[in-house]
Amino acid sequence: MKEKRVWKFFSIAEQEKEQAFLRQMHRAGWKLVRVGGLCVYHFVPCEPEDVVYQLDYNPEGRAHRAEYLQMFRDCGWEYLQDYLGYAYFRKPAAAMRGEEEEIFSDEASRLQMLRHVFRWRVIPLGLLLLLALVALYVRSIMTRPLLKRVIRTACVASILCLPVAIVQLALSGDPSFRAPATFENPNYYAAILEFVFLVCVNQLMMPGSRGEKLLYSMTLAANLVSLYICNCRSSRMVVMIVTPVLLLIHRRYRWAAVDLVASLAVMLLLKVEPGLFQRMEESGHDFLVRQSIWENALKGFLETPLLGRGPLGYIELARTQGLTFRVHAHNVALDLLLNYGLMGASLLAVYFSGVGKTLWMLLKTKADNHLCAMALGLVAAVAVHGVADVTIFSLQVGLLFALLIGCTGVYERDWVGQRAYRFLL
Repeated sequence: MKEKRVWKFFSIAEQEKEQAFLRQMHRAGWKLVRVGGLCVYHFVPCEPEDVVYQLDYNPEGRAHRAEYLQMFRDCGWEYLQDYLGYAYFRKPAAAMRGEEEEIFSDEASRLQMLRHVFRWRVIPLGLLLLLALVALYVRSIMTRPLLKRVIRTACVASILCLPVAIVQLALSGDPSFRAPATFENPNYYAAILEFVFLVCVNQLMMPGSRGEKLLYSMTLAANLVSLYICNCRSSRMVVMIVTPVLLLIHRRYRWAAVDLVASLAVMLLLKVEPGLFQRMEESGHDFLVRQSIWENALKGFLETPLLGRGPLGYIELARTQGLTFRVHAHNVALDLLLNYGLMGASLLAVYFSGVGKTLWMLLKTKADNHLCAMALGLVAAVAVHGVADVTIFSLQVGLLFALLIGCTGVYERDWVGQRAYRFLL
């Protein structure tokens, strides 16, 4: 059967236009079989007929997928597919009893649908754009004094979070309680702690006053206690893996050896006393759960590889396919591809290509090993933590990462100025 493909883009606010377009195509003898890729509509020939198409965006209503679809079937609607969070239905116009048969027959139901779209699409996308703008702006204005102020502020804030976490643990009355301090959940808190911990290790390798050394040392001690209290396994792995790498970059071979020996000692201690760190005994089971999540996320990505499913894509995937509810794909690469597809990942790659170019120039010229080590350590922390968890896309963690990784702007501004000066000459 001959298939016709039509590329057409409709924004979130153009749902009714999309429905009218599909209805017009059916009247012309082309019925929709699927939508996929980059807004490509696939049609096959049919008898010209007036058929009403309706789109529904209601993740909460599709928490129980079978009941959700059966409700529409009972009303005579044919379900076609899900695409970018929308469910596509159609029904012959002759079988309808006027406007009351439409899915959104009044202003109240239309407003409810728009609220769903705003909550699950617009707000997360807006936060992502905010992080992107902050990252670009920080790189454009970053100076060495500003970077120092950012680091000191982060150190003081992390120290102040420790008593909050201790009080939360004491009030809970549960030794297994994972204190989030001032953050949404303990994993986000742990991600902040690991960033600040690695930055402090890097700063201690640099020349500085006694006051600065004392601040960074106190922050390291406080963050180690906080990491134990919030009990995040991914953050422990980041500290154990990335810290010796930082020391090796600074050619502190003895300290790197000491750190590796200490890490091995902790691992041996866990073998003897698994209960020393809570949740370690659950690691095997949790890995199998994550493996299943990764497989589902990969399948979801392959369904919409170019544009992805939009922000919070795994929530939409879980609800439409009857999977166990999860906020994300528990892997930073899979979550990025599932949410924003290859095009979104490409845009992120463009930003980091600029950061990478600056770091490469610093490595080649050996202009600033300390700054280069800090940036590489932060990227490594995101990569290691991102193997089994996704915290970088949260607002607090993402903002701190954007502020710190903007350190490359210290040299980018100078290099751009030098190139412009040479060009004018």
